[in-house]
Amino acid sequence: PQRTNKKLNMSRLGLRPVLFTRRKGIERYNDVRRLVRYRLVLLQRMHTSGDQNEKKALYPPLAAAVSRLKKTKKEGIIPSEYRLSLGILVVSSSVIFLGASAVVPMLPMLVGVGDGGRGTTVGLALAAPPLARLIVNSGLGWISDKIGRVPVIVLGDALAAGATMATGGASSASALVPARLAYGAGGAAMVVGTNAWLTDITALPKLLPNRGLILGSVAAINNSIWALGPAIGGTLTSVLANPTIALGGLGSCMLACSFATGFGVKEAPLSEMTQKKGRFC
Repeated sequence: PQRTNKKLNMSRLGLRPVLFTRRKGIERYNDVRRLVRYRLVLLQRMHTSGDQNEKKALYPPLAAAVSRLKKTKKEGIIPSEYRLSLGILVVSSSVIFLGASAVVPMLPMLVGVGDGGRGTTVGLALAAPPLARLIVNSGLGWISDKIGRVPVIVLGDALAAGATMATGGASSASALVPARLAYGAGGAAMVVGTNAWLTDITALPKLLPNRGLILGSVAAINNSIWALGPAIGGTLTSVLANPTIALGGLGSCMLACSFATGFGVKEAPLSEMTQKKGRFC
């Protein structure tokens, strides 16, 4: 084509703001990719004069879209520096939810058959964790703002591990109910710290466009484990014929998650900023 010095007519390219609209906070990646390729071809054919900087100056969102698409395709939904931390926390929270629901079919076996208040003991053991969460949730949120998310998660995992092992060795209400109260407090610390960490991380520019997807996926995994917990607990009880062994193994998994969180999870940048400025202290 012949070179021309005429000003580029952008209406001929068909570039409209609809190209960069959002649907539920997530960019329409495939639509933008196809349209950008088509318009780049038109841009190359119709505007042969001028350097690359001039072309970018004519329509800056086009260059920004190309750069954003290349970066998203290379890094994926979750940047590499956060994948390990997020994976550890997802596994850790799944184990906590499993411990809360898998113990349900084991409780009747933990209480002696000759115990006249067996039903009452099981009911108190089931009510203890929610009661503990109700009492400590707000305070744990304040503590996580003050000392950081990771320490709260580590302490919560460790407390839940000890409480799970204590549950396996309990045989009466006087031993079982305090153990379940401790488990509720430990699980609350872990869940509060994890939710605060996820909120901080997904507020970063790299993860903000996919914030709903990440939080929804983590919640779906936890709820799935919660739903499968009673079936898993019943199967383990039938196979092992001793809930103490199953709960001991589950407590060991929680303790391992506590160590993994302490050594493998990075503190969220916004949490560090919160500690320095003391906005919530």
